[in-house]
Amino acid sequence: MQNTTRTGVIDIWLPVLVLLSAVPLFAEKKPSGEVMNAEALGKVRSYCIDTSKLAPNAAEAYDAQMFIKAQRGPKELLSKLPWKFFSDCRETHPDARIKVSFKQHLDASSAVLEVTDAASDAVFYRVEALPAYDGPDRNIAFEPQPFSLQRRSVLHTAFGMLISDVQRMSQSQTK
Repeated sequence: MQNTTRTGVIDIWLPVLVLLSAVPLFAEKKPSGEVMNAEALGKVRSYCIDTSKLAPNAAEAYDAQMFIKAQRGPKELLSKLPWKFFSDCRETHPDARIKVSFKQHLDASSAVLEVTDAASDAVFYRVEALPAYDGPDRNIAFEPQPFSLQRRSVLHTAFGMLISDVQRMSQSQTK
């Protein structure tokens, strides 16, 4: 009797185990941003951050420059990009430019980053980061942050997404 129960369990679970083994347990995570040219993005070794689109709005340009200044340090966010940083896009010759822009929504700003070829301006990668609203219920009214804090926060999120995608791509290329 015990032998038939054991056979019954095997008969039930064997097909399930076979099906599960066909499904990868850790599927490769999709990028946070849009990768237009993975090969070109993989060849980037140096970059600068281009804030020239922000020139008409002094507050946006100031916030972006303060973010870059604060995050350039050795243990800060921008140091996690595996590329050499050039502080000036006009006087240097980096492989890529990271173009920064902001989109204004009703009561919030989002940050848009585009990684482009420095010579041709072809876009390799694009990501937009929206503000994160803390709290257990995102549908309730909230007190929005001042735009200056929002812009720096979404820039941090956007660069974090870029860094994560670049690191993930470089890991998959080495496999």
